Amino acid sequence: MRLVVDGTPLCYPLTGIGQYTQSLLGALAVQRPEWEFIVLSPYPPTSPSPFPNVHHDLETSRALSTHRPGWRGWWFDGILPSAVSAAGADVFWAANGLVPFRLAGVKVALTLYDFVPERFPHTMTFAARIYRKWNLRHWLARATWRMPISQAVGDEAQALFSVSTNAVIHPGVDALFTDFVAQPRTDLEPAKADYFVVLGTVEPRKNLAVLIRSLDQLVLEGIWPEGLKVRIVGLNGWLDRQTQDRIDDLETRGIVERLGYVPRELLPGLLANARALLMPSLYEGFGMPIAEAMAVGCPVICSDIPPFREIIGEEPALFHGTDEASIYNAYRSYVTTQQVSRWTQSKDGAELRFTWERSASRFIHVLENR
Repeated sequence: MRLVVDGTPLCYPLTGIGQYTQSLLGALAVQRPEWEFIVLSPYPPTSPSPFPNVHHDLETSRALSTHRPGWRGWWFDGILPSAVSAAGADVFWAANGLVPFRLAGVKVALTLYDFVPERFPHTMTFAARIYRKWNLRHWLARATWRMPISQAVGDEAQALFSVSTNAVIHPGVDALFTDFVAQPRTDLEPAKADYFVVLGTVEPRKNLAVLIRSLDQLVLEGIWPEGLKVRIVGLNGWLDRQTQDRIDDLETRGIVERLGYVPRELLPGLLANARALLMPSLYEGFGMPIAEAMAVGCPVICSDIPPFREIIGEEPALFHGTDEASIYNAYRSYVTTQQVSRWTQSKDGAELRFTWERSASRFIHVLENR
C-alpha cells in the first residue's frame, strides 16, 4: 500500500490538525511497516518523520523553501493533484480535511474535523468560510472513506448532508501526557502563581469574548481572588477589537497572561499545575485539551456540547452553557467555593479511551476492508 498524505498541516507549528496528522501518521507507520507513506506539502515540514517508511517528497511536491502569500492555496488545487499521481498513490489521505478538485484516479480517505461553516459561519474569516461552503459537498462526495474525529462530527455529517461515515478516528492522548507524573495539590487558597489555562487558537469559535467579559465582571465586582490569573495559550487567530482591548486591559492589571505558542513538551506541566482548564467553546469537532487535561489530573470547566460530553463520559467536570450568564455563573461558583477537586491519574479515563494506536487500527481496518 502506498498512502500519499496531504502534509500541509505539518508545515506549521504543530497544533490541532497538525498534531493530529503527525501523531496518527506515526502510529500508522508503526502498525504497517510494509506500507509506504509519501507526504506532499507546499513547504518543508517543521519536523522530519523518524519512521523509515514515511518520506517527505519535497521534489515531487514542488515545495518552496520560504513562505509566500497565496502559494498554499494555489499549490493545493493547482499542483497537488498531479503530485499525487506522480507519487503513485493507492490512497490519498486528505489529512487537512480538503480534497483537491482535479484529483482523479485514486481513492480518498477524508478526515472530517468539524462543520464550522454550517454551524458557526460568523466565527470564520470571509474567504475561509466561502471556500469551504462552496467546496464541502464536493469533498464529501469525492471521498471513498469519510472519517470523523468524533461521533458528534459523524452525526452532524448525517444530519447536515445525509452522508454516512465509515469510522470515528479519535485523536489520541500522547505519552507526553499519560506518562507525566503530577504532584498532587492540597492547597485550597490561590497560590502566588495560581492560574487557569485557556488552550487553543485565539479565534471567535473559542468564545473568548464571553470568557473575557465574564472575567472582567468578576474583577469589577471584587469576586475574583487576588493572585489568580488566566493564562491564554495558543497562536493568534483573530478576535474583534473590543475583545482584544479588554484582554489588553486585564493583562495590564495582571489578571490575564498571553503566553502565545507554548512548546508541546511544556503543556503537561502547565495543565497539571493549573487550577482548571477553561473551554467555553461555542463549537468543536473534538476538544483535545480536555482529554490531555484529564490525563494529568487537571479539572475541566467547559461548554456543555456533544464532543465534550463524548470525551468526558462519566468523569466529573463542571459544564456550563455557551451564553454569558451561564459562563459567568460557572466561574463565579468555582472561584467562590475555592474548588480544586482533581482527577487522579488512575489510567482508566480518557488516556485509555483515546489512543493513537487504537485510532490507527481503526483507520487501517477501514482501508483494508473496503
